[in-house]
Amino acid sequence: MTALTKPLQALLLQQPEMQIDRVSLATAQGQGQVTGLVRLVGFSAADFQGPPALLMGKLDVKLDLSIDEAFLNSLPGAAASALTQLQPLIDQGYVTRSNGGLRTQILFRAGQLTLNGKPFNPAALRPTGQPR
Repeated sequence: MTALTKPLQALLLQQPEMQIDRVSLATAQGQGQVTGLVRLVGFSAADFQGPPALLMGKLDVKLDLSIDEAFLNSLPGAAASALTQLQPLIDQGYVTRSNGGLRTQILFRAGQLTLNGKPFNPAALRPTGQPR
């Protein structure tokens, strides 16, 4: 790992980005697809001195995710339970359901996760009575 440190640091200082033009999975029933961009914003040499967890605040991610309901239901073991499990996300506006598809935009900026522009806290989705 030591041999990779200097080249990795030099690469990160160039502010690289990873553009995801399209990653998709498909069956005869439909498809699931993700597009987006991942990058580090404002990264500097001083960031190598701090704890790695501080880099999360510099991570900038924008992903657009779309899944056809028929595709989701065609996955092994999914059946009708997949939509039932996603319903709380749909009800709260984290996922949009229309025209036989599910869509969301996932943003992670300055350490904050949003789904469809709404701040997201996974603990808020736990059923009552489960430990947080």
